[in-house]
Amino acid sequence: MDKSRTRETTLGEEVERYYSDQLRRYGATPLGVGWTCAPTQDLRFVQLARLFDGARGFSLNDVGCGYGALLGYLRKRHKGIRLDYLGLDLSQAMVDAAKRKWRKVPGAAFALAGNSYRMADYCVASGIFNVKLNQDRRTWEDFVAGTLVEMYENSRLGMAVNFLREDGALEEVPELYRCRADGWRDFGRQLGAAVEINGDYGMSEFTLLLRRQ
Repeated sequence: MDKSRTRETTLGEEVERYYSDQLRRYGATPLGVGWTCAPTQDLRFVQLARLFDGARGFSLNDVGCGYGALLGYLRKRHKGIRLDYLGLDLSQAMVDAAKRKWRKVPGAAFALAGNSYRMADYCVASGIFNVKLNQDRRTWEDFVAGTLVEMYENSRLGMAVNFLREDGALEEVPELYRCRADGWRDFGRQLGAAVEINGDYGMSEFTLLLRRQ
């Protein structure tokens, strides 16, 4: 038996249970995907959207899409774009909620993550690395690295993700994953990307943007 594959399956199942439970408790809301409120959720989307700022039409994979909040943000703030959107999530409950919410939106689709990746102009992920639950740091960072590689390989132009930043002023929460920006910056460079890091938006986190050169 492939033990690494078993660990990956167990991790994915744990994450799926966590977010499905959040959805049952809080519904298709920011709380349902682990954010405190819509304004801070949108602020994170602003940072991710810098990746394709000025583009008028593109395809997008939204990894860990939840109920499709990013799609709602883009439809509200970037009304002129021609968007070919695919939302991917480990939670079937999230995928079902997103399909119900956005069923009348042309150019939008949702599917379970894992076997549904496609090549797109851009890939983004918001908050999917923050809650590591009971996983040890090494196992979680292996998951992060594998996800980043998969996103980059399926991006024609670039990708963007965000992380919680290490902050000595904050109480350590074992279930959360916090990190320094330089480690994942170097990882992005090893992939051959032009790397941009932005951590100047008023929260203890940073956004990592990788653009193909």
